[in-house]
Amino acid sequence: MAPLSKRLAGVILPHEHFGSYLDDKGMTTDDDLEKRNFQHAGETLAEVWREIKIHNYDVSADYRQPEDNMQDSADPNLAWYSVDVRESQYFLQVIKCADESCCSTPRSALKSVFADTFMPPPCPIFQTPSKLVVPSLLDKGTSKCCGLKISLFYLILLP
Repeated sequence: MAPLSKRLAGVILPHEHFGSYLDDKGMTTDDDLEKRNFQHAGETLAEVWREIKIHNYDVSADYRQPEDNMQDSADPNLAWYSVDVRESQYFLQVIKCADESCCSTPRSALKSVFADTFMPPPCPIFQTPSKLVVPSLLDKGTSKCCGLKISLFYLILLP
């Protein structure tokens, strides 16, 4: 999104290109005029974005009418999502899977660092008087590890 946003710096999209559709209170008085103005803004954005390249690839951008959905957003590709995506409250990871009929060959050596390709969830590290300690899975059922209390966060992450 950064290259697309950067290109929009300084672009002004007038909300009343075909005329005003708002009354003195800011309420819409003409739905068709509002839609035409919105379409004009969308077409202007697409025109600006078509002029740029991202990583030497042309950007393909077109305005689509709200009813012209290519895929119903209520029906995501769940098979792809279950293999290539990991989602949590604070983090979304999308990776290329090993199936070349689904994803192209990875360009990085990420698998040499993360065998599962996904970054692992965070784990607690406790400082003892002599060293840093990562609680083992065997400590899950206990309330203490290395003489320290295990946090609820850690207990939730363990399988």
